[in-house]
Amino acid sequence: MKHLLPFLFLFPALVFAQPKISDIMWKGPNNECIQFFKKDALYLKGHHTQWFKVVKHVKNSYFILSSEHIDGIVEQQYDIVRFTPDTLILAPVGRDIFRLSKPNDNNQYVFVNSLQGFSFKKLHFSTSVIAPSLDLNLQITLTLDSLGNSRIKLHDDYMNQTNVVTFPMTKAEYKQLILLLSAVDLDNLVDKSSGIPQGVTSFEAVYLRSVPRVLINANSGNTECSNSHFEIHYNNQIKISKGCAIVPFYLPVLENFIWDYITNKTVMSGRNPMLF
Repeated sequence: MKHLLPFLFLFPALVFAQPKISDIMWKGPNNECIQFFKKDALYLKGHHTQWFKVVKHVKNSYFILSSEHIDGIVEQQYDIVRFTPDTLILAPVGRDIFRLSKPNDNNQYVFVNSLQGFSFKKLHFSTSVIAPSLDLNLQITLTLDSLGNSRIKLHDDYMNQTNVVTFPMTKAEYKQLILLLSAVDLDNLVDKSSGIPQGVTSFEAVYLRSVPRVLINANSGNTECSNSHFEIHYNNQIKISKGCAIVPFYLPVLENFIWDYITNKTVMSGRNPMLF
């Protein structure tokens, strides 16, 4: 009995220490990935990004996903055959409408933890928006490392104003960054831009200093080459992508994370020169 008592006190800690399905980015045999949240699920396959609604989730039993379709809202149930910190095996009930992955011989989907074999060291991103006719010359630099250190430099050359933000990443931000990096196809990172600089109108230029995402959506007017540079160190290798486009790669989910992160940290800094 004396040996049993310590275990009884330890048992609750062991139970609560078990990860949840939503703590992990799950990767399939063809590099398709899915991450579950409380009410949504993010699905990635190559350059394709899709969000599902989690209609119902019964722990360790099954969940139901839904999505809009040309014929309306469609739903699909997946039974949870196995769940461990390393492996998730799902069995679609009936014909799988969404085709999440390639089934095995038992018509099951076998996903593994995307962090297996993934080691992140640091990344660097720099870009600019230069439009002399609009008196616009914005330069943006972002650096993140494996310790959660963060540095954002925003420089408006025309106004001669600079803002440097060095707030560290929160645990949630760092976790999501690593999960996304482990899911997207970094091994084949290449410049997907057409080489044609994006443009901005004079109306949009006013908001470039307050809403970074306008940089992505601008599609008229004329700008010079952004000379964008993206560099990531991971798994003892370095991948670099360069181009004239404001973002020199086409990975929408990672692109959105970067712009949202720059926006949020800049606002938190409390120092808002005309650049942002």
